[in-house]
Amino acid sequence: MHLPVPQLVLPLLMLLRPACLAQVEEKKLSPSVGMELDYQRSLADDLRTKAQAPLAELDDKYRSALEKIRDEAKVADNTVNRLEAEEALEEFEKSGTPDGESSHPAIARLEKIYLEQRPKVAEQIRPDLIKAEQSLGQELKRMVEDLTKKGEVDQALLVKKEMDKVASRVKSMQQGGTLVGGKPRPAPKVTILKATYANGDLSADVTRKVAELVANGKDFSANPTDLGADPKPNHGKHLQIIYTKDGTKWEQNRGENERILIESFTGPQDVKEVVDLLVGSRWKSETRELFFKDKSDVKNKDVTGKWQSDGRYYFTIEWSAGDRRKYQFDWRYKEFKERGGQEEKFVPVD
Repeated sequence: MHLPVPQLVLPLLMLLRPACLAQVEEKKLSPSVGMELDYQRSLADDLRTKAQAPLAELDDKYRSALEKIRDEAKVADNTVNRLEAEEALEEFEKSGTPDGESSHPAIARLEKIYLEQRPKVAEQIRPDLIKAEQSLGQELKRMVEDLTKKGEVDQALLVKKEMDKVASRVKSMQQGGTLVGGKPRPAPKVTILKATYANGDLSADVTRKVAELVANGKDFSANPTDLGADPKPNHGKHLQIIYTKDGTKWEQNRGENERILIESFTGPQDVKEVVDLLVGSRWKSETRELFFKDKSDVKNKDVTGKWQSDGRYYFTIEWSAGDRRKYQFDWRYKEFKERGGQEEKFVPVD
């Protein structure tokens, strides 16, 4: 649903916008407008929370069932079952979705039921979530009208920016964009344990420098300039980096002047992490949208295919017998394309 500024108000805003835009960008909302905007946001949050109640109920039921298995295992002094349940609970709290890999029969069944039900519940609550956004959009439109009539054009423009964002969300939701893809996954924790820049027996410890670059989210190169050290000038060297991502240990070995992207640390490190990245996500091209429902099924509208990860940057989708497509991520995991074929590019749905 598009939420335009009323026709009598829009010409005034557009007329004044070129002359004052630079100044407006530097200004902040006045206290009174800021308070009203926060109030309208809080009302929208209440509506969203109410709309998402069925989803919260599904989460609570799944969590309670796991806790019951854990508690019964404690009473029975069954360490294996207790650890399985605790691991499933930890995974759910961390990523917001089961990993579907439990070897415990009862937990595996719970995971299957949850992964089947969540998309259905998400679709059921979609209309109410859209209404919550539309309600916020209408209130912001009213604020824009009132502020413009009062001559507070700079404030009206700032509120209109918020209104446009809401309109964009409504459009995405109406077209099938992500509504509730699971709890936001926390940023991965990367710890640089050891970084050595060396040529033969001559080496420099660049752990602190590499840790600083990674902590700041910066790309860098394996050269003296970026690493701040040169153990053997005018000779080729190599960089070894030993690090952990979310507690798991990994290693990178890079040649002289090789470019190192921050995503090589924060992005998927193996096939399993590629699966974790895709499950529950939506990706769109100019003509269609793909929803990776779980660890095997992917949907394009009403058509379901099977997918599997083939490597750190690769995966395959089989839509039907003989129709297999191989895809490759870019180095930053911001998009993927079919390998050696079409130029169709998929990017994440906002």
